[in-house]
Amino acid sequence: MTAPERGPHSEIKKFTKVANARLLEAFRDPPLKYGPTPFWWWVGDRLYKDRIAWQLDQLRSKGIWNTIVSYSHQNDGHTSVGDPPIYSDAWWELFEWTVKQCKSRGMQISIQDY
Repeated sequence: MTAPERGPHSEIKKFTKVANARLLEAFRDPPLKYGPTPFWWWVGDRLYKDRIAWQLDQLRSKGIWNTIVSYSHQNDGHTSVGDPPIYSDAWWELFEWTVKQCKSRGMQISIQDY
């Protein structure tokens, strides 16, 4: 029978052992927020709620739980205006609606700003 470990480093060793076990488990079965996170390009056809909802459902059905909204830009900094125009009131309203839709699906969303 060995004596229990004592001294200033014994608690650190215990903590490290527990932390390492949790880290290993996280690698074996990572939380969804650490899964693939594709860029979601909001360019091309007009953006509307039914289309966005369908695209979110497509992402979820493929095991995608995270996405980053992005937009087209050129080397000189100009962007594709889009429909609705990027950063217009209508665009922000659509983005806010999309954030709520993601939340209702258990998804995470962010935006890329160059």
